Amino acid sequence: MLEREELRHVGQEIHQAGADLQRMLLNGKELQSLCQGAVAGQLDMAAAEKSLRTELNAAQEEVTSLQQEVQELGLQQEDLYAAVDRRAGEAARIQRQVTVMAAVRPTHQDEYETLQAELVRLFTIYQSRSRNLDWLESQLEARHKAEAKQAAAANRKLRQVQQKLWEQEQQQLMASEAEEGDLDSPSAGMPAHAPGLLAGDDSSGASTLGESSEDEASRVGSPLLTARPASRASAASGRPVTASQHLQRLASGQGLRTLHRPGGDDEDEDDSF
Repeated sequence: MLEREELRHVGQEIHQAGADLQRMLLNGKELQSLCQGAVAGQLDMAAAEKSLRTELNAAQEEVTSLQQEVQELGLQQEDLYAAVDRRAGEAARIQRQVTVMAAVRPTHQDEYETLQAELVRLFTIYQSRSRNLDWLESQLEARHKAEAKQAAAANRKLRQVQQKLWEQEQQQLMASEAEEGDLDSPSAGMPAHAPGLLAGDDSSGASTLGESSEDEASRVGSPLLTARPASRASAASGRPVTASQHLQRLASGQGLRTLHRPGGDDEDEDDSF
């Protein structure tokens, strides 16, 4: 029921609105002239016309300036075309000159080619000799290292020989001192030929020592100072050599020329050799 009444009420409102709209449309023709008059009365037609004319003149001036710019650009385009044509002609002329000059052989071209070939040859020789020099330097360095190793080995061998000679000399001195003690003792009742035999034995031992020392020095290959047999004089005189006499002869140069104790100053050993 309520929906039906609402629908009836809405229909009445729609009918009333349609009637009002029709009445207003009929009255609008009469009010149109009044509306136009009211609107025209509020506007300044002279000012609007003046502003429009001003804008129109500005637009015409802008069009005129644009036309002038277009004409100037056209003239510049023609000038550029002419310049391009002129440069193209110059380029063609220069190309012809280059072709003619390329066909002509320079005056010193033969000499230049000869010097160029000589330069290549000299550079090849330089490369070869430089490589050979590098190889020779490397070989020389290797040779120096090998010689240094050989010298070090020879020095070690020499020190060993010196050590051996020094030990033999010490043994000889000890033996001579022992023989001297035996001769000085009161119980040393020997025949007359005993000193000579001892001296001969001592001299033979000393000569054997000297010969072995010289052989070892010659095997090492260095100027090693060998020991002179200190008892040769005693063998000639038939008397034994005492320890003090032997030391005096060593000091005067009749024994060893230079006797270094092994393990001493290396600089002195190096200087003596």
